[in-house]
Amino acid sequence: MHQIRLAGPWTATPLLNEIDPHAPSLGAGVTEPFSFSAPIPIAELFQPFPAAGRLRLARNFNRPTGLDEASELGFLVPIGVEAVELNGRELTLIPTNDQKSLRAPISTLLVGLNQVRLQVNRNALDHLPSFDGISLAIS
Repeated sequence: MHQIRLAGPWTATPLLNEIDPHAPSLGAGVTEPFSFSAPIPIAELFQPFPAAGRLRLARNFNRPTGLDEASELGFLVPIGVEAVELNGRELTLIPTNDQKSLRAPISTLLVGLNQVRLQVNRNALDHLPSFDGISLAIS
């Protein structure tokens, strides 16, 4: 298996419908997405958004070259990521054999230019202290 690490650049955006009504005001401008590269502590991602319960992390990437019809592709994402979308389509997350990550099959879903979006919950800090990016696994 070959892995391509998608480390950055990523964009973090608070999910506004997940804002805690009892938390301090977001203030001016902090609802704007910001760019970052992995690895980064999850707590640092939430720092500009004190009222956000969840963040959407997004990254664009090109379809890998040299693939054939027998190539199987999938994302490997860390435990603690709540949801994964590829090009607006929610993916099924399957625990890997080592129980250290989740796999999302994507062989038939890639196009030339793609966007992956992850949803991370503030409560995942115990399971996901650092966001190291995700991997595109090719076998």
